[in-house]
Amino acid sequence: MPVITLTTDFGTRDGYVGAMKGKILSIVPSVSLVDITHDLPPQNLIAAAYCIQRSLPSFTQDTIHIAVIDPGVGSDRGGLAIKTPHGIWIGPDNGIVSLLLNTVVAEQIVRIHKHTPFWQSHASFDGLAVFAPVAAHLSRGMSLFDVGVPASSFQKLQVPDSVETAGYVAGTVILFDRFGNALTNLRASQWHTRPVKIFFRNQEIPLYHHYEAGRSEPLMALINSDGLLELACYADSAQIRWDLKENEEVRIVFQE
Repeated sequence: MPVITLTTDFGTRDGYVGAMKGKILSIVPSVSLVDITHDLPPQNLIAAAYCIQRSLPSFTQDTIHIAVIDPGVGSDRGGLAIKTPHGIWIGPDNGIVSLLLNTVVAEQIVRIHKHTPFWQSHASFDGLAVFAPVAAHLSRGMSLFDVGVPASSFQKLQVPDSVETAGYVAGTVILFDRFGNALTNLRASQWHTRPVKIFFRNQEIPLYHHYEAGRSEPLMALINSDGLLELACYADSAQIRWDLKENEEVRIVFQE
């Protein structure tokens, strides 16, 4: 049975996701639909990019993925269909797939036709008008080159990067998960097994291997499943308790 996944910032209140599912099922009734998430922060491309990078590698190469976080809908931004080792990704060309493609190979890339007998681009809802029918027809056997024309490039998302010097690495808070944990752009691979200290707002923050170990700390650091440093409070929202903001600096200081 073909599998199509859906990732959006639509929420579930207004029926947008239901409309997309209905469109897909009207074309290929036997498909299995998997919701990755519909709770991404509205129009937050960075959160979308990390979600896609995190989730798609768990799927097999015959899966089709739709991801629609699309503040540019109705403009001249293109749509892409990209074949990867973890399935075909379909969505707007606005950079949300670029983090995934930093780690996996784009085997084929096509720029989706905006107007065909099977779909017509829409001013405000390409998720329904274009990406849903494209996914459905691909799952029925349509080839990528029937969907669009070959493309050699795609938009790259400008994700803030950390800055490494001789004595420390300076990074920033880039986003928050639903638990209020603050994810940073500091990667564990940047210090490997070197002894380090972590500083935030001029305070040293203890580093733990898991949340429960830091239950007595007002604020802790740990390495999450993405290999990124995050700031957290045990069983509480660090974002709310500490009024954390995106772009605040976090430093990893090397201890010689």
